[in-house]
Amino acid sequence: MKCDIGRMGQAYFEQLCSANGLIANSSSLNDATGWDYTVEFPNDYSGKKLNHEKNFENIIVKFQVKSTKTNKKSVSIKLTNMQRFVNEPLPSFIIIFKYNNSSIEPQRAYLIHVDDKLIGRTIKRLREADINGVKHLHKKKISITFDESDEIKNISKEDLLKLIKGYTGENVQTYIQNKIRITNTIGYDKLNTKIQFRTSSFNETENMVHALIGLSNSFRVNNTIVSETRFGLEKTINQTETGLINIDKIKANDLKAALIIPNKDGQYVSEIQADIYSLGPIYNSLPDKLKIFRFQTGIINIIYKPKLKTFNFKIDIKSGNKRCIFELYEEVQFVLNSIEFKHIIIEVDAKRIIDSPTTISNVEIGVIINISKLLKQVIKTLNYFNIRNCKMSINELESIGHKMLILSYSISGKADFSFETRLLQSNVDNYKKSPLEYELTALSA
Repeated sequence: MKCDIGRMGQAYFEQLCSANGLIANSSSLNDATGWDYTVEFPNDYSGKKLNHEKNFENIIVKFQVKSTKTNKKSVSIKLTNMQRFVNEPLPSFIIIFKYNNSSIEPQRAYLIHVDDKLIGRTIKRLREADINGVKHLHKKKISITFDESDEIKNISKEDLLKLIKGYTGENVQTYIQNKIRITNTIGYDKLNTKIQFRTSSFNETENMVHALIGLSNSFRVNNTIVSETRFGLEKTINQTETGLINIDKIKANDLKAALIIPNKDGQYVSEIQADIYSLGPIYNSLPDKLKIFRFQTGIINIIYKPKLKTFNFKIDIKSGNKRCIFELYEEVQFVLNSIEFKHIIIEVDAKRIIDSPTTISNVEIGVIINISKLLKQVIKTLNYFNIRNCKMSINELESIGHKMLILSYSISGKADFSFETRLLQSNVDNYKKSPLEYELTALSA
């Protein structure tokens, strides 16, 4: 009569758990030579001070039991079973019992941890099955190898728990979080998603270019294919005939550009640093009029088309972006100098790429002069209070401008009133984490 070593392994594992006070629940998913079990290891509270609000957690572990009579150092497991173990955040193990032809008890036992390597192998096989259109995944198997280093010398509760904790550590929640992270990230390179699409017109191509350098945030596309690469295997994850691509944030280049205003004698009177936005690998495939570089500060935008040898210098004084007041003042002075001297130099990595007469296409000189005056008064006030880290948008500056003028004149003794400060934030001891807030009140003389 042929013995069923799968059921023998099941019976032995249940007996082992019962004899050692372990709670083993079978999922009843017969796999011919293996079953899935959930085993609970009661925690040892001896020598530990109990805290019933934060009690010590029992260790719950998933097991696949495999039994074999062969001398091979490997067993086969259904890919669907391994898929369950990979997706299961609890610690998962494969326990292998080796039998001879006569004994009803196993001669040896081996414990295999479903670790990052096994998780990676399984996910790679699953991806290959997806790409190849495999429909009956339960018919596919994965080979699990083992050797003497995996052997359990003595199968007692203490030794088994010690082995388990050797993989999980004392904090099971930390293990679970780490396993979820590995499952979600393993096999991906830094750049793992590819989007292929067509633009339907020159205008949409121009919109794409503008979005890629941060001038807009969306453009329309046709025939879009989104693919993802994991373990070097590319897989299509979405296809649409038409769509809208939104780009929320564009990263500037690592290099900075130097924006310089020279006077008539060629001496530098103003210089600021600007972020550079470029088109990367698609640059060479674009028509000349769409080959664009963008140089940007808080309020300055310069669009440079090297093939056409043209550039457009604009300022955005209504930007809601907050800037360091001192940097904002430098930018405003740069704009005023560019209006006066009508010439600009742009250098990147010490290489001069623009040296040309310039005009700002959208500026009202009177507005810029007024902003400059306001900034001077704000800086005078900040210096008085020895405040160096203050950020404000031009919109905010204009809304409180008259108050800052009053305050500045009071500080300089040119007004017939004084002021007092009142600390608004009560948690003074925590000022490093949260800046102190003050209220300034003008007082009549």
